[in-house]
Amino acid sequence: ATAAFEQTIEDYSDDDDVVRMTLFQLAMTQAHAGDHSAGATARRGIELADQQGERWTKSYSLWALGYDQYVRGEYDGAVESTRAAYQEAQANVGKARADQGAAEARLRVAEADLARAKTLLAYSEIKAPFDGMVTRRAVDTGHYVHPAAGGQPDDPAGAFIDATTL
Repeated sequence: ATAAFEQTIEDYSDDDDVVRMTLFQLAMTQAHAGDHSAGATARRGIELADQQGERWTKSYSLWALGYDQYVRGEYDGAVESTRAAYQEAQANVGKARADQGAAEARLRVAEADLARAKTLLAYSEIKAPFDGMVTRRAVDTGHYVHPAAGGQPDDPAGAFIDATTL
């Protein structure tokens, strides 16, 4: 497994997300196998995550470092690394909740924009209250028409024949 993780890091060296996650997995594999390079691998993952401002895989690598320290009997270091991993994870959860709130707010704005657009679209149609035909058109597509005052058209958009009375 160690060789496969090392090959993945080499093959995907230009994909930082893959490299960070693979470093965490490699560090855990090394720690379980008793390989003393696990701490260095975990620190490499932490350093890469810090450089890129990425907190999730940093917390994973801190956890791997803490596990390696625990396995090697460095209990104080293990507690410190594990506590740091926990704090990173807590910060990630807080950020995720804030991001969720912001996304929900953007969704509400988009829904309001959609409702407004539907309302404006409804204003773009002139509908007769009866079946019939247009006999004269006084406006063209794209023209603006205004509602008549008092319900009486002073400048009608067109003339219509009510087919129900014929």
